[in-house]
Amino acid sequence: MKSQLYLVLLIAITSACSKKDKDITLPIDINQRPLQLILDESESGVLEDEDKIELAFTFVDQYDTTGNSLEGQQYGHPSNLRVTAQLTDEIGFSNYASLITGVGAFYEIDDCTTSDDLNIDLNPTIDFTNQTISFDIPAGQTEVIFVLEIDPAVFENDVIDNDRGFSVSINNLEGNGAGTTVKYVKDQTWEVKILDDEAIYGKWTYDQNDPSLANFLTLFGNFNEDLSGLTASDIDEIEFEVELDEVKVKIVLVETEIITECGTSEELNKEIEIEFELDELTDALIGEMLLITEIEEPSGKIEEYEVSAIFNINASNLSITFTFENDGNVIEYVFDLTK
Repeated sequence: MKSQLYLVLLIAITSACSKKDKDITLPIDINQRPLQLILDESESGVLEDEDKIELAFTFVDQYDTTGNSLEGQQYGHPSNLRVTAQLTDEIGFSNYASLITGVGAFYEIDDCTTSDDLNIDLNPTIDFTNQTISFDIPAGQTEVIFVLEIDPAVFENDVIDNDRGFSVSINNLEGNGAGTTVKYVKDQTWEVKILDDEAIYGKWTYDQNDPSLANFLTLFGNFNEDLSGLTASDIDEIEFEVELDEVKVKIVLVETEIITECGTSEELNKEIEIEFELDELTDALIGEMLLITEIEEPSGKIEEYEVSAIFNINASNLSITFTFENDGNVIEYVFDLTK
């Protein structure tokens, strides 16, 4: 009698578990998750006089099956794929046929070689009627750069207009495994912005013979100790470059060094470069900006620093006042730059 009772209980428990398990979604095997193709950026900016725009299409990092990297590993798909992307939201020009003069596509083989160097054709095309671009991703490749060759005359003018550009989004993927072992992220958009060089965007030059050089080196020496001890005679050129989301300060030294790349050696000037995140910016002749950078202290701690600025542009002249707080002291530095 007891054995019959135990059997009834076992059947009841098994039945209950089976019914409950029907509502459970088991996790996908981590090695069987589909690859995800995405646009590498959400936005980018090019100056109005540029003649090409590059768009990177890449696969999201996957779990590293070798276990060597906790950050993941990028894998290509085992089959050839054909990608199509939609061009939309055009602002500041009449149509893509008037803007785009040609297309291209390539991938990097190593630091010195691209698919273009080996005449590998990724069959890049553009359909002006449907406003789409298409290209191939060969089996095993993890990223392809699509190139739009553009006519800079479409945007080049003498007035400030930063409300120009277009958007790109993937809308089709073809090939073995498309939709199953490899997918694209839907509703992801890459906004391409045309930056006006009549505004603050672009490269500005600071004269190293200006009497304010000591202040310039003091301010930016807070973020790179290599500036300490430099004088005007040590410096060949100083550039201040404003991009869409960052600012670069580059000091080109008179001292040179031999740089060997891809089997070729060349004597070049040494450079010191400091990069800032551009957190806030007024797109006008008179405006403000906020620069942010991080520095690793000797203790290993990462400290964040902010530099605010107000500026005034008059033709090819830029007057800019930086405000920086260091050890409780708020100091203003005023510099004049030219384009």
